[in-house]
Order: sequence, then C-alpha cells, then structure tokens
Amino acid sequence: MATRRRRPAPLRIDGREFLTTAQAADYLGVRVETVYAYVSRGMVRRTSIEGRRGSFFALAEIDELARRGRAPRTSSGPERIHTHITLLDTGDVLRYRGHDVTDLAASASFEQVCALLWDCDVAMPFVARPAVSAAARRARQVMPATARPHDLLKVAVDLAGAADPLGRDLRPDAVVATGAGLLATMVAVLAAGAGTAEGGSVAAQLCRALGGRGAQAERLVEATLCLLADHDLATSTRAVRVAASVRAHPYAAVGAGLGALDSPLHGTASRPAYRLLGEVVEEPYRTVADLLAAVGSGGQPPPGFGHRVYREQDPRAEMLLHLLDDRYPGHPVLEAVDRLTAALEPWPAAFPNVDLATAALAHVLRLDRDAGDILFAVARTSGWIAHLLEEYAAEPLRFRMVGVYAGVRPPAYETDSRG
Repeated sequence: MATRRRRPAPLRIDGREFLTTAQAADYLGVRVETVYAYVSRGMVRRTSIEGRRGSFFALAEIDELARRGRAPRTSSGPERIHTHITLLDTGDVLRYRGHDVTDLAASASFEQVCALLWDCDVAMPFVARPAVSAAARRARQVMPATARPHDLLKVAVDLAGAADPLGRDLRPDAVVATGAGLLATMVAVLAAGAGTAEGGSVAAQLCRALGGRGAQAERLVEATLCLLADHDLATSTRAVRVAASVRAHPYAAVGAGLGALDSPLHGTASRPAYRLLGEVVEEPYRTVADLLAAVGSGGQPPPGFGHRVYREQDPRAEMLLHLLDDRYPGHPVLEAVDRLTAALEPWPAAFPNVDLATAALAHVLRLDRDAGDILFAVARTSGWIAHLLEEYAAEPLRFRMVGVYAGVRPPAYETDSRG
C-alpha cells in the first residue's frame, strides 16, 4: 500500500465522522479510482448525505482499511463481508445473533430460529400462496425417475418463482414473507411427493415427508433444522449473496444456493456417511479395519469426520448425537458412531461432524436415505433468507473477482499492428 498521509479533518454529521472521496484517497495514498475499486470489492462502503453532492465514507472504516492495508485478494471476492447473523467463535462455538445454537436446538422451534435469523416477528405465517404451491407441485410431474429429492427442490423453487409476481419485491418485509412462503412451499412439495398430509409446523411436515413418525422424531428433526440453519459464509451462502448483490430476486438467489449445495463436498456429504454407518453396522470389524488402513496410509478422514472450520469438535454434531443418545440409548447405529470415533481418535481433527450426525439421525429414525441432504437444504434456506436481507441492504455489485489471464497471448507483431 502507498504511504499514508496526514489524517484529514472529517465532516461531522449526527455525531459521526465522514470523509469525502478525495479526502479518503489522499489519506490512503491512492487515486480516487482506487477508492471506488475498494467499494466494488466490498472493502469499504460509500454513503450519500442529504443536501450534499458526492460520496462520503465513514472515517472509522477508512481508518480500519488504512491500519490493515488494502491487500485485495485477487482470487476471491470482497476481502471482508460485515455480517450480524452468525458467529463462528473460538472454542468451536456457533452462535446466531449472539445465541448459542445448541441452546436454540434444545428449546426453540425452527420458526423461532427463522424469526431470529431474519430479525422479525415470530408470528409470521409459514404458508405458501396457493398458485405458487400448485406450480411447485407440478415439478413432480416433469421429473425423471432418476431424480433425487434435491433435484425436485431445485425445480420446485424455479417454478415457484415463475408463479410469484410478488417475489420480485426486495423490500425487507416482502423478502421475509417470500422466505416464509418459500420454506412452506418446499416442504409441501416434498410432502406431496411422499404422499403425506400437510399441516402443522415445518419440522412436523418435513419429518412425515421423510418417513419419520411420532412426536419424538419430529422434535429431533426440528433440532436438526435449527442446527443447520446457518453457518456464516459457507460456499452456498456466498453463492446466494453474489446473486443478491446483483439484485436477483429471492427465488433466483435461493436457486443459486441450492446449486452450490448440490455437491459431495458440501450439501450432499451426508450421503456417503449414511452408507458408511450402514456398513459398520453390518460388518463392523472389516469396515473399521479398512478405514484405519486408508487413514494410516495418508488418506483423508472417512466421510462424516473432520471439518475445515472446527478444530476439536463440531458443536452441531455433538448436540445432535447427544439428543439421539438420550432418546435411543444403545441403538446399533449410535454404537457404530462410537466405534468409528474411538478408532479414529489417534488422528488429529478426525472428530464426528454434522454430516455423520444427520446420517445417524436418518438411520435411527428410519428416514429416507437422502434425508440428510434434504434437511440441510431446507434448513439452510432459512439462513440464506437472512443473508439476502443483509445483501439487499448493502452496496450492489460489490462482488468482483479479478482474473489473471494465463492463456495464449497474440504474437507481439499482432499487438504492434493494432497501433
């Protein structure tokens, strides 16, 4: 970064201090064009002040930028995204707006967690508009026999968006209403595909659609939805925010998230963990021995173990496995989890993650084998709506990756001939 110059005298308005664009550029030792480049990358926000021409910048933000140096990363989007939604804290703790997620999973409904994430009234209706719901249900009619439930959700969301002219309204209250209706629509589509009755909470309907029965199963599904609702700027959430930054409507942005989520490295990672647990139950010694041989020879931890963020434990997995142990003590699948965990203990960072926990949930409750993927997609949609609300309030078009061309270049004479 260029050498900083003397701190300019700020403009004081309503107790806050602002700099003009020229002052900000002078203070940072860069050109005015560079300041606007920082804006486009989300490194600093510009503000309009009534009665004054031009753009203004909060002195505190320019101070912070000057202290840490601009150093934009050329292979990613904005250097930082300021968010009030989710905190991944030291000590492997996850919090939504200051609330520990394990406390929420133990006592809150999924609808209450949505209200917390969306910072709104919990009394909002989670009901799909009839025309939207009917359009989404038609997705089942056009799906091939090889389609997975996740494929159904992606098509249903697109059809729902096409049938909802009000879904283009990006005002906060409208986005919240669209989000609540979209969640209801997604669950209704899954229920229709499974031939189960609608009605009740989101968790109750989803539990029945996935093959679960009884109040105990519903409560465990609800806790899982709460645990999976958000996880800061995971890959799918970034896809949603990029779409929102160009003012894509909520259905389109959620569609972008579902596309990124449909990956064995992200939203469908529960499926191989589900298979692994089944194999351990059937052939415990052989399966564990094969896994230990693979890990011991330098391989990666098996499906359902380790995490890129957490270092010692995944709090979501710990909570869900604790709830399962409490309600189904001695279950063969939970014994398989314990067997795997004990066998992998010598390896660093090989602890159970939430993909293993949701796979165990599916086995214990006898849910569909794709239940982990569907729980992840429905739950994370609630978090995406929260991120949409933040992104719609931010500067548009602030995501801009910088490409470094490494392809074939024209010969020098061709460049020279252009003049």
